[in-house]
Amino acid sequence: MEVSTLELPIHKHPLYPSTRFLHARCEGCRVRGHIYGGYRCNDSGCYNNANPGGWFHKECGESPSEINHPSHPEHPLTFNAKTGYKRCHLC
Repeated sequence: MEVSTLELPIHKHPLYPSTRFLHARCEGCRVRGHIYGGYRCNDSGCYNNANPGGWFHKECGESPSEINHPSHPEHPLTFNAKTGYKRCHLC
């Protein structure tokens, strides 16, 4: 059985579905908290005992990388791994 992976423009490796329940920082929204049913990176550079990163909330992994929002009609909002959705750097 083949496991489906998720490719995100903000992460350089494929992400795999996970059913683990853990307390970690989501690499998408950068919020530290509980993650369950999210996605993880299997690359040793992203996840190992010394660096337990490479986790994404399910919602963050499956969200579109660009949205048009009525409260910000000037241009689409694009997700950026360094800033998240916190601030528009074009306006």
